[in-house]
Amino acid sequence: MLQQKRKKLRITKNLEPLIQELKEFRADQPETQLTYEELENFLQTFNKLTSSQVIECNLKDLDLQIRDIKLKIHYEEDTLFALNKQIHQNFRRGLAYVNYGQGWKLLRKGQKKFFDLYFEDIQGKGGDFCNKINYYNIGRAQELASQNKQLKIYVSEKANGENCQISYCKDIDGWSISSKNKTLVIRNENDLEAQCYQKYSYQVALMIAKQWFKDLKQLNQPIEGLKNILQDHTFIGEFCGHSQLQHLIRYDEVQIRFFSIVKKNGIETCLSPKFSQQIFDNFQLKTVKFREIVANGIEELKMKMLQLSNEISQMSLKEMGEGSVLYFCNAENDECLSLAKLKTIEYRIIRKIREKLKSLVYKKIDNKACLKKFISECQKFPYFNDPEFQQAYYIELCTKLLSFGQFLIKELKDEKIYKNVFNKIKQSFLDFLDLIKQNAPFDVILNHFVNLKQFDVEELQEIDNDDDDLE
Repeated sequence: MLQQKRKKLRITKNLEPLIQELKEFRADQPETQLTYEELENFLQTFNKLTSSQVIECNLKDLDLQIRDIKLKIHYEEDTLFALNKQIHQNFRRGLAYVNYGQGWKLLRKGQKKFFDLYFEDIQGKGGDFCNKINYYNIGRAQELASQNKQLKIYVSEKANGENCQISYCKDIDGWSISSKNKTLVIRNENDLEAQCYQKYSYQVALMIAKQWFKDLKQLNQPIEGLKNILQDHTFIGEFCGHSQLQHLIRYDEVQIRFFSIVKKNGIETCLSPKFSQQIFDNFQLKTVKFREIVANGIEELKMKMLQLSNEISQMSLKEMGEGSVLYFCNAENDECLSLAKLKTIEYRIIRKIREKLKSLVYKKIDNKACLKKFISECQKFPYFNDPEFQQAYYIELCTKLLSFGQFLIKELKDEKIYKNVFNKIKQSFLDFLDLIKQNAPFDVILNHFVNLKQFDVEELQEIDNDDDDLE
């Protein structure tokens, strides 16, 4: 059996005294979408675990408030979802309300969080906590398959960029344009200059908005049709290709690549990829690629999941990028039951190298200790220890990056300065990686990033979970 990551139950001092109350929250009721008043009550009751920031916006001839809502925990998030399905249902990856003088209205709603899928979890070998999390991945599909019902599994490309969400509010004729955590309400390009949107934390959302207006100019359909759909739905995509927002996959151009549509009012996961694709194609919007496979019954589902897991994990970044998202749908009506993700091993390794470099720079962890931990964690990846796998290549690459991290600290000395330069490296990580692979002298690489003119994108300073072995 392939070695896999064990999902971890995490309970911190903020979460521990609330465990029982969280478990009991609407536990005897079917999953439902909370009203604004019910959500407000939850936010007040569990304010140690939630974040709800209200922004006052003064646009030309329009004053409004925008409220972005999210969980403000990281390591305990999966634990929280495992405690209660209502929380997983309502705290989406993107949730915002708007008030323009008529009370709070739902503005945008993202997908439910979905998780890495491991074959041992499908077999029920992951333990109680893993089984609870895995239910969100594939539980409903397994229930259907156990009744010998047919499933459609859409295997979608996983774009590698900044999450973006687009919706529309008819009452004010305004677009809702969002990064993962920040929402803009924009009626036209002039609203991009509004004072409320000029903070650094809005940089990514503003970049997405500018690209959206470019895309709108290419529409070959009446814009009213698009607005009508977005009044009741949110388009979910990835903002890819910007030179200062580099992740681990390089794109030829700046673009929004859409992959999902979520109904604002309802408990559905999302529309099926096939139906979403038809809508995106109708408006000539860029999308991710997907393919469709069919499984009849539980044993065939397990077999095809094992095949997919083996196939995708062994593919290179160039071939498969970050990996794939799986949409499990009822073949009878194409209802999307749940989502899960499979990542390529190379993506996991490169991300792990980046995390270790960050640990060295931010926490001043010893070079050798970082490398030892990297090797130890990678040995838990499937295929890493296989004779034909290029293990030595990745260990050497990690060694080079960690050596550069030491050089960075030694040369710049001042912690504030070298961390600032490292933030530039994170935002242009692919360029940095290319220079390392080309064996460019460390002083040349350092001078390049010291002199690089770049804005500071706060949203890119995500928490890298070094304790999460195979993240």
